[in-house]
Amino acid sequence: MTAPSIRTIGAVAAACLGVPEYDVFGENREKRTVFARRVAMFVAARHHPREHTKIGRALGNRTRTVVQRSLEDIAGRLDEPVIADAVSRVGRVVDTLVQAQPDAQRTAELIRGLRAANANKHGELA
Repeated sequence: MTAPSIRTIGAVAAACLGVPEYDVFGENREKRTVFARRVAMFVAARHHPREHTKIGRALGNRTRTVVQRSLEDIAGRLDEPVIADAVSRVGRVVDTLVQAQPDAQRTAELIRGLRAANANKHGELA
C-alpha cells in the first residue's frame, strides 16, 4: 500500500483541525496553524520515515531541524488529550486513505467533506 503524499496529509490535518489549507503550507504562525502543521508533520513522519527534509519542504518550506523538533514536541505531549485527539483524528483519516487507495478526485472529495463537517461543527461557512 502506498502512503498518501505529504501534501495530502497536510490537507487532511487542515481539514480535521479547522485551519485553512493554505496556512498549513504557508508562513502563518498563528497558534492553531502551527499546531495543525505540527500534527501533519507527526502523521507524515509515520508514513514517510526518514524523509524529514521532504516533510519540511512540503509543509511550508521548514527545515529538517524544525520538523524534528515538532516531532519531539508532539511525541512528548501525546499524553495531553487535545494532542492525542488531534493526532488520532488525522491519523485515522490518513490510515483510511492508505487502506482505500482512492484516486485524486475521491481524495479531494473526502477532504472537502471533512472541511465542511468541521465548519458545520463550529458554525462556520465551508
